[in-house]
Amino acid sequence: MKKYVLFALIALFWVSSHSAWAQYVKVTENGNVSWVKIEGTISEGNIVIYKTFFQPAIDYATKGAIDLSQVWSESGGKGTHYQVTGIGDHAFYTCSGLTSITIPSSVTSIGTWAFYGCSGLKSLTIPSAVTKIDNFTFLGCSGLKSVNIPSNVTSIGMCAFSGCSGLTSITIPNSVTNIMGDAFGYCSGLTSISIPSSVTYIDNNSFAGCTGLTTIVVAADNPFYDSRNNCNAIIETASNTLMLLAKNTPIPSSVTTIGAYAFRNRTDLTSISIPSSVTTIMERAFENCSELTSITIPKTVTSLGKMFIAGCENLSTIVVESGNPVYDSRNKCNAIIEKATKTLIIGCNNSKIPTTVTSIGEGAFSGCAKMTTISIPSSVTTIGVRAFADCTGLTSMTIPESVTSIEKEAFYNCTRLTSISIPSKVTSINYMVFYACLGLTSVNIAKGVTSIGDYAFSKCSALTSVNIPKGVTSIGEKAFSECSELPSIIIPSTVSSLGSWVFSNCSKLTSITSYITHVFNTGAYIFQDSPNVTLYVPKGLVSTYQSTTDWNSVNQIKEMTNTYDVNRDSSIDISDVVVLVNAILASSSDLNNDVNRDEEVDISDVVKLVNIILGQ
Repeated sequence: MKKYVLFALIALFWVSSHSAWAQYVKVTENGNVSWVKIEGTISEGNIVIYKTFFQPAIDYATKGAIDLSQVWSESGGKGTHYQVTGIGDHAFYTCSGLTSITIPSSVTSIGTWAFYGCSGLKSLTIPSAVTKIDNFTFLGCSGLKSVNIPSNVTSIGMCAFSGCSGLTSITIPNSVTNIMGDAFGYCSGLTSISIPSSVTYIDNNSFAGCTGLTTIVVAADNPFYDSRNNCNAIIETASNTLMLLAKNTPIPSSVTTIGAYAFRNRTDLTSISIPSSVTTIMERAFENCSELTSITIPKTVTSLGKMFIAGCENLSTIVVESGNPVYDSRNKCNAIIEKATKTLIIGCNNSKIPTTVTSIGEGAFSGCAKMTTISIPSSVTTIGVRAFADCTGLTSMTIPESVTSIEKEAFYNCTRLTSISIPSKVTSINYMVFYACLGLTSVNIAKGVTSIGDYAFSKCSALTSVNIPKGVTSIGEKAFSECSELPSIIIPSTVSSLGSWVFSNCSKLTSITSYITHVFNTGAYIFQDSPNVTLYVPKGLVSTYQSTTDWNSVNQIKEMTNTYDVNRDSSIDISDVVVLVNAILASSSDLNNDVNRDEEVDISDVVKLVNIILGQ
């Protein structure tokens, strides 16, 4: 009995000395004071404001000025007064109504995402005891006009102030040694920045999208960075790498490398002169410079990073100086080709792909929003990662039969593309290949495909017709989610894996025909928010489907009338039927000649199909 009493006393002590529950914090709005519940972990009279899973520690709707020096156990400033020692992860996540926050000097740490999306904040004082500005801490605080960074801070984390477009200037103290990626990204109001001598690391895209930045000052005694040739470029001395360039400043002639993201999102840039000292342009160096109309690649450049001019939607002229040993502009077009591999590195609006190209490289046409159509030659076998991503003006294209591989996100967000046919040599439709192709209405998938990847056709909200051929064994997570116009779909008997949410949010999906006879456990929620689905299954398998999660989550399950898989049975080539019908409509005298496929039409397939239709 004594043992149980001891355990109870220990438990009571733990709850009273180290527990999580709601307290009350003082909020002032328009001169009116209120007390709002705030969650935190209490230990010995101190509180760390904290709530997990991207949920704020206070009500989202809270408005006004919060005073964190006034946290009490009871409303009205009564009961026990708590000293706040830390602001945990997500503490004020998306609390856009907050106008100011008083942070007491007792606070020693501020967590990730702590003030994310607090767009109403105008100013902020960070206590001197804080030694690190964590990742994403003030991301999206667009109303923030001033902030002090205390002299004890040594690191400014990734995206720490990203999107703080209201900031016009900021002082980085001498204690800071590291400025991480996108730390001040998209601070479009920022006009000047000073880099102290203590800073030994600046990520390549720390100031990406700072379109108003005109002055960058680097301390004269900084051992790593300097401002050469009387301009504001930040250069890494050891490697002569251009890290960042302020507005309207030339690239110094000492630069040999243009760093990754160096000019990213510089919408003020209309032209650029790359000096002959440059040998390397790193990935995404000029990404989304949407007003850039021309660029000249010196003959000295022997290395171009992936997607280095992706999203330059007005780029119409790419010139490679004659004598460049690696790149040239062949066939009188603006495409840049790597001779050794015959890979198209980058194209631009109205480019013609030369017939020497065998591979379209990563991001080659990414962001070419004004390109409406393009012809891919039959020499091409590979379409690379994000090759045509964000080509929002592209309305049509034909993928030649020579293509064997279409890499992930290849046609991501091609919003005006209306139809597509997958060639027969392609075996996999990869991750997000046609994600958010909002205008896509029909897709023809050839027999060679065996897998359809995660999110492959997700958000194709206009899609009304798609065929899944026999031979497909797996359909990935959310592959057809949010295809809100898709009325029906047929799953062939070869499928043995269905990912979670695969047909979720398909509001007009009413009919799914499954020829699967070996019923298997699918991923979770495959029909989530697709409320009107009737599932048609082979004879004798209704009860099996009804007893199997997640198949049984449909509106109803019925036995199909005919279990013969007309479109997917290997003994019938439905494309032959299409060819025959076309030949009849064209009054062709030779029904066995398939001009499109250079094969013979098997007329017996047509006979089989007719017999099935007639029930014979």
